[in-house]
Amino acid sequence: MAEYEKDFMLRQAKQMADLLGSFMDKESIAENFIVDDEQSQKLKEATHKQLVEQLSAQTSGRKREKERSLIKRRLVK
Repeated sequence: MAEYEKDFMLRQAKQMADLLGSFMDKESIAENFIVDDEQSQKLKEATHKQLVEQLSAQTSGRKREKERSLIKRRLVK
């Protein structure tokens, strides 16, 4: 993760902890949000796979709609 993303997550966690009345230091929060490069890569790949599956489903749905409309046109003629 980029350093600014880590800082953002730390700030968000700190704000949540403060809102809940907890008093946690930055290091203890950081330990909870450490994501190594391998985990990050797996998350990216899983997200990419989901997007590809969604696009594939949308495309196949559009193809079916086009085929149906062509069949309807042929039946009407």
